[in-house]
Amino acid sequence: MLGAAFSFGVDLSGNGYLVDPNASCGRFVAYTLVAGLALFAACEGIAAFQARRRPAGENGCSDAASAREDGGPSGRVSAGERGVPAGLATPGYAPRKNSRLSILVPRFNVHDIVLFAAIMLAFWGVWMVALYPGSMNIDTVSQIKQSYIGQYDVYIVPWIPTHSTTDAWFSDHHPFFDTLVFGAFVHAFDWTGSWNVGVYAFVLVQCCLTTAAFSAAVAYLRRAGEPLPLCLGVFLFFCLMPFYPIYGMTMLKDSLYSFIFVVYFLFLAEIVRTRGAVFEGWRRPGRARRLLVWFIVVGVLLALTKKTGVYSVLVSAVIGAIVYRRCWKAFAAQALAGGVVIWLLFPFVVFPLAHVVPGQLQEAVGFMFQQTARYVVDHSDEVTNDERQAIDAVLGFDDLAARYEYNDADPVKFWYRYDTVTTGDLANYLRVWAVEGARHPETYAEATLSICAPYLNASGVLGVHGQTGDIDETVADLVYQPAELDGLREPLLAFYRTVVNAPGLAIFFRVGPYATWIPLLLLCYGARNRSGLPFLSVALLVALGFCLICPIFHSRYALPLIYTAPVALGLLFSSVGAQRRLK
Repeated sequence: MLGAAFSFGVDLSGNGYLVDPNASCGRFVAYTLVAGLALFAACEGIAAFQARRRPAGENGCSDAASAREDGGPSGRVSAGERGVPAGLATPGYAPRKNSRLSILVPRFNVHDIVLFAAIMLAFWGVWMVALYPGSMNIDTVSQIKQSYIGQYDVYIVPWIPTHSTTDAWFSDHHPFFDTLVFGAFVHAFDWTGSWNVGVYAFVLVQCCLTTAAFSAAVAYLRRAGEPLPLCLGVFLFFCLMPFYPIYGMTMLKDSLYSFIFVVYFLFLAEIVRTRGAVFEGWRRPGRARRLLVWFIVVGVLLALTKKTGVYSVLVSAVIGAIVYRRCWKAFAAQALAGGVVIWLLFPFVVFPLAHVVPGQLQEAVGFMFQQTARYVVDHSDEVTNDERQAIDAVLGFDDLAARYEYNDADPVKFWYRYDTVTTGDLANYLRVWAVEGARHPETYAEATLSICAPYLNASGVLGVHGQTGDIDETVADLVYQPAELDGLREPLLAFYRTVVNAPGLAIFFRVGPYATWIPLLLLCYGARNRSGLPFLSVALLVALGFCLICPIFHSRYALPLIYTAPVALGLLFSSVGAQRRLK
């Protein structure tokens, strides 16, 4: 993957074509060798580090020691550790007591998590002021406008050139749940005469919840036995890297989804750490039942806040139910709840009542449409009349080649004939898509890699949103960035644009390490060490898979991975990364 992304992807993402195919093949061999050796060295280095950690005894229970270090009564396991049966705790991870760094890292309790979230908010403070009232893209503007029923046009495909207006009140092109949340915050402050206060109230709440999720993640790493210096490093990384507060201050479905994804990832980590015992005893009132309820709620929120969230939950649930059979009911309940809400309750109950027009097919298969357009560009002389008619019924053929852009699938998919296409038309198109792909698979690969390569290699810059809703002139008098803050906001954004390419720092502002390199390291080291880490990598790799079929490269699509990557990296050095599977 990395070899192809570096050797072929750099050329393809630059102009859509390979400059020198022979040279690219040579680079592919070299990059693949380097990537393989780097992964091998990283895995062996982490294994050597783990081997040097102070053992707690061959069959000792380090979790009790962790509980004492986290402030629990001596000799007792804290409430956070109950439910882990004897013999399931991982040996070798008794943390040092009375470390000078102890007060600089949160313990896994409500007091510390809230306190350190507040500290993180203080680090973010300058961005929280400079970006008032909060950043957003045109999609969010469209969602807020929908909440003012009848005042603005509602588009089935939300771009004016498509002229796809509808009489419905809402469109589910972007998640309807997010539309309700965004609209509720703005409407709550309508009395101010603008959207600014409502938008700012939302992003402030979002920042608080995001920092709480990050603080809880660091506390969890400490609880799982990661060395305190590394825990402190993760905490400072969340505090100091500017893209975290910027996205926290962005009213965007991806920002809302991503901090929930962090919480979901922590649940999966605890399942791995306890080998599925975390929900034991859920039939009786108590901690296990509360955790199960929150596990299900988090899964449903992931499904509601982003269209791909339900698939991340579903795939992880299926694999988790197989690997950790003792908690298969928890996974089944979570997947069932998310599926019922998204595929039954919303489309058959909520949408009719709220006059919501469902999202269209082009979002799910846009990468296929892009591949077809690239085929027409490169091999139009091979397209038969039957194939032409099948493509025309779905996408429109005559101007398809002219609409193709190598790094943006939107101009192709936005002209999907949603209003006239039939099931038979779609079946014919899928047949043609498969036949043409079999003729020229390299064309399909080039069409996809041209867009997704920056998610895999070091070329994709971690971009941010610096504008607010006034990018839409129809609401520019309702939501805008005050001129009084220009002197603070513009220098900060200019600083960000400079630091992303600064020598020695640029790698921290590239999407590839967060989206691909760390998930692959988690997978490879878990396989090398026969631990539960490969299961943890499933949710990350599913999220990466959706990045690879995105219509355009933007770091917001990889935001759940960017949020989770420091936590995943920390788990490699914790008891979760060291434990072996039970025989």
